[in-house]
Amino acid sequence: MKTFIPTVDNGLKPLIVRKYPFRVEAVSPRGNVFRVTVKPSANPYAWRGTFRFPSAGVWFVRVTNWPSYPKGCGEQLHVRVRAS
Repeated sequence: MKTFIPTVDNGLKPLIVRKYPFRVEAVSPRGNVFRVTVKPSANPYAWRGTFRFPSAGVWFVRVTNWPSYPKGCGEQLHVRVRAS
């Protein structure tokens, strides 16, 4: 996950965030919510976490810290998981 801040011209600027309690969730196709622990990575603009999807289907990965976002911030990541 990379961190950005909205700019006055509706753009996004990379932002270094090293100490923030991001709440990241993975949501299953059935709506079950799993917490994903993330930590700052070696890249100062990025955080990383690991999650093993327990079932196939379309999952959503989202940051839930803010109730609403400016355009371009906080979208959900759609992940199509296939059975191995």
